Amino acid sequence: MSNVINKKSNSYKRYFILIILLYIFFLIPFIIHSSIDNIVIIKAIKNIDAKDIPSDIKDIIKDTKSNYDILLVQDVLSKRLSAVIPDLGNYEEGSVVYLSSIRLELFVDWHSINLIKSPYKKLIIADIQRISPVEEFIERLLSTYFGKFIFMFSKVMFYIGPMLLIFQISHMLNQKLSIWMLIGALSCYSFEFFISNMIADLHGIEVSDMWHYFGYSFIIALPLTIKMFYFESNPEGQEKIENFAKNILGIKYKSVYYRKIL
Repeated sequence: MSNVINKKSNSYKRYFILIILLYIFFLIPFIIHSSIDNIVIIKAIKNIDAKDIPSDIKDIIKDTKSNYDILLVQDVLSKRLSAVIPDLGNYEEGSVVYLSSIRLELFVDWHSINLIKSPYKKLIIADIQRISPVEEFIERLLSTYFGKFIFMFSKVMFYIGPMLLIFQISHMLNQKLSIWMLIGALSCYSFEFFISNMIADLHGIEVSDMWHYFGYSFIIALPLTIKMFYFESNPEGQEKIENFAKNILGIKYKSVYYRKIL
């Protein structure tokens, strides 16, 4: 009998770890792309004479040169083409880069400002930053035929994934709504923003203090979730919660026994 219980317990643990890993895996595309933003693929590079650039645009460029590189770039998801005059950065044709410190982003008629002899919607002056191999892999994945579907699925997981994860765990435990589930969902949302903020910070992208504080809150909320889980699993803890709900909140709340999986 004890062997059967141990096997079930191990099965629950493996399943628990699996759904956690799947949840994190499906979050990655949306978090990376939305945290960095302005990710493009360089489709072509052309070197032109400075006199071919309109003077009012040339005044915005940091460095005065006799000639400039013009990059034809493609947005990873929308596939929209833009012409970029890079101020700083290393780049090569075919690389995936991040446009930072954008000083000009102007919708133009490429016939009137034909810098690279290819149709484009916007003219941009910005610095060029390379991204990590992992980020580049994800962006190249999003640039494929199924990229938009992968991104939208990841986006849905970002917003409703924490609730799905908690309810899946509660289903595994045969449980109704409990206090630890609410704190657990908050922990997951906080962790998502913590990762997003960390990626943005690595690339020098400004994030508001409010989202930074919320991102760090999982450090408190996660241990509290685990503590509350064990508290509600304990008969004494269940009794205290039921008494609190009845005497303080005036509602009837009945705790139920949890399967022991941890």
